[in-house]
Amino acid sequence: MTAEGSACRTDVSEYYYSHKTVMGRYKTKDQVFEIFGIPSKKDSHNQRTLWYYLYPKDPRYDWDYDRFIKFTFRGEDVVNWKSRGKDFSEYSHTERKALDNFGTCLAVGLVIDSFVFGAAIVWAVSR
Repeated sequence: MTAEGSACRTDVSEYYYSHKTVMGRYKTKDQVFEIFGIPSKKDSHNQRTLWYYLYPKDPRYDWDYDRFIKFTFRGEDVVNWKSRGKDFSEYSHTERKALDNFGTCLAVGLVIDSFVFGAAIVWAVSR
């Protein structure tokens, strides 16, 4: 059975989270540190703390940074971020399978099969 709302439904959903959405998840210094680690560079300006994560253009030349992420903090809170050359968009897959409700699906399937088989026997015998 694959009817909408059925206990035996198998459903695969795919969700896309844009770079902006993913980056917007990080609200505190602790969250940024947990995901990105120690910043490549720290700075402060106008009572704000700036953390830079620098990614080299060519691994052989670590001084040529053309890709970066910059987080701006006020206290412990992220107030802004900016990035160039890095894309953290992601896909997420969610699955609900018949095995989640195996007992229910098995029982429903057996009942349906019994009715169909029983009806076929009655039809065959009555002919």
